[in-house]
Amino acid sequence: MKVQWMVGNGESYFDVVRKNNLKGIVLKKADSKYKIGSRSHDWLKVINYQYVDTYITGLSKNLFGLLLAVEQDGKSKPGGIYGVHET
Repeated sequence: MKVQWMVGNGESYFDVVRKNNLKGIVLKKADSKYKIGSRSHDWLKVINYQYVDTYITGLSKNLFGLLLAVEQDGKSKPGGIYGVHET
């Protein structure tokens, strides 16, 4: 699979990513090599974080976790469970 790339204009490119609700971009030094199984300061992941207001509607019974809801069209909709792990 080929990956889209460009040289320069990282801020402008990230603005396009943000406007299209994409996950993010990776910035790298031009002369750096990818290192399998390790992190490098030569490669930087820039994430397009997206936030939404949520409401805590309860606790899960068997596993620790908060039950969440989001408001959609003036109504409360299930939003998922946050922090689930066995106790």
